[in-house]
Amino acid sequence: MQFKGFSPKTIEYLRNVRANNSKVWYEAHREDYKQFVRQPFMDLVEDLTPTVREIDPDFITEPVKCLSRIYRDARFTKDKSLYRDSAWIVFRRPTENNLEGPAFFAEIMRDGCRYGMGAYDSSPKTMMALRKFIVDSPETFAEAADPITNSGLLVMGDRYKRFPAGFTELAESKGLRPWYEMKNFFISSPILPHEAFFSADIVDEISEKFKVCASFYKLLCEIEKYVIMDDGSLPPKNTVQDFEW
Repeated sequence: MQFKGFSPKTIEYLRNVRANNSKVWYEAHREDYKQFVRQPFMDLVEDLTPTVREIDPDFITEPVKCLSRIYRDARFTKDKSLYRDSAWIVFRRPTENNLEGPAFFAEIMRDGCRYGMGAYDSSPKTMMALRKFIVDSPETFAEAADPITNSGLLVMGDRYKRFPAGFTELAESKGLRPWYEMKNFFISSPILPHEAFFSADIVDEISEKFKVCASFYKLLCEIEKYVIMDDGSLPPKNTVQDFEW
């Protein structure tokens, strides 16, 4: 095992970079970033790679490509801070812009840390396909989704103010209403205290919960393949029967 845990120095650095968000300060503390943020995340990627590769052999697992950049893209935001005060890793398939499709993540934020899986950047067409799948195959969807909600993971994201049309009594009976009303979503652990990531034991916890999400991840990958036709139907009829870890 490579990962030995983050440390209070990690949190101290991220807080300080927010308070001293300048090139001069960053250059003076570049080695702190490498030692207390970058390297532990690189080690975490190494230790999680066997698990995520079992879930999807096509995942990008090169540590430097999984780690978020310290530099912010401030071109299209009012916040012109140069450097991020949070950091994360992402495991996903290679795509044109490396933003599309479901992905697994772990991150450290100002108020805590968390891990999970999601498709927060899914297009409206993808979410339309997901709702269509819920209507056409509620049993299959519930079989993949229920282990997530039963594991203590949270379904988070933006919801429609007006509930979308087309929902069925069968889907209701399977408890799929919360999924059907999502504009976008991600699955996350509760926000944990920073100290949760100070121990190497967090690797086993994250691996276990990633495995819980594996069947649902594979289902999402199938749904991503569907193209919504002009009449709202899915070609062809859903053929996914089940997914097993």
